[in-house]
Amino acid sequence: MRFIQSAIYERRSWQQRLATLAAVFFIVVIVGSLVVVLLHRQQSNLAGPPPLRSGWTQAAYLSGSGSQAFTHLHITLSTLWGITDGCTGNGNLYIQLDYSFYEIESACPGLTPPSSLVGPGHITLESSTHTLDTIIIQTTASINWYLQLSNANVTPAPVLNHFSAPHSGWTNLGAVGGGYSYDSNGFTRSIVMFELSGPIHDTLNPSGNPIAVYAWAFVSICIGNGGMTIQATPPPQGLTIATAACDGQPHLKIVPYSTLPNNQNVTVIWDKATLGQFYTYACTNTKGCN
Repeated sequence: MRFIQSAIYERRSWQQRLATLAAVFFIVVIVGSLVVVLLHRQQSNLAGPPPLRSGWTQAAYLSGSGSQAFTHLHITLSTLWGITDGCTGNGNLYIQLDYSFYEIESACPGLTPPSSLVGPGHITLESSTHTLDTIIIQTTASINWYLQLSNANVTPAPVLNHFSAPHSGWTNLGAVGGGYSYDSNGFTRSIVMFELSGPIHDTLNPSGNPIAVYAWAFVSICIGNGGMTIQATPPPQGLTIATAACDGQPHLKIVPYSTLPNNQNVTVIWDKATLGQFYTYACTNTKGCN
């Protein structure tokens, strides 16, 4: 009788254990399903890039969460290429292409316009095509992001080749870009202001001696429905750069400047819903630049 009682007790114990295991398994399945649903909802909140405008094609598309590094990509970027990025969550998204080739930082989440935009979100004009191999994304694990690279179908005139040619005598002081400025008041003009005296001094003359600038060269390019305007203070002789229509082609303006003023400020203004880039070059060769 003791043996029978013991056997019945053990059988009840295994039944209880199986029931407990089944309950635990059921809970795990439910929790796992909820996690999948939540992740799906979180990912679905990240809308993809806007459609590309006519005349542009996608070169690459990446998306993910948190910091990631992509190598051996071999993405070909044309002389006029674009980038569009987006993210959800709270924090900053930092994108680096080929380590120092191109950098961009965005705040997440950004304001969402009431009407959909068209891509790309930023444009870059280069002197030659470029093969992109490395993309580094730095952000927090809670941020979902996407990155789209695109190329213009029409190749712009090779204006920058003139300034990058050996012994041309021109020195590149850098470029600024802008467009798609959107805040609580809606779409606004994108305005960038910078001082040329500082870059000239730091780039060409670290010794501190006076620098004679014999000519400025300004290259501007923009796309979209609108134009861009460049203002210089004080104004160099003959400087008038105002593009009524953004046609996706670079516009060159070379102006004389006998000596570098104490303060030379340049303001670049892009109209609403236009994208653009603006390059500045300086000629310090007494015999002139090619």
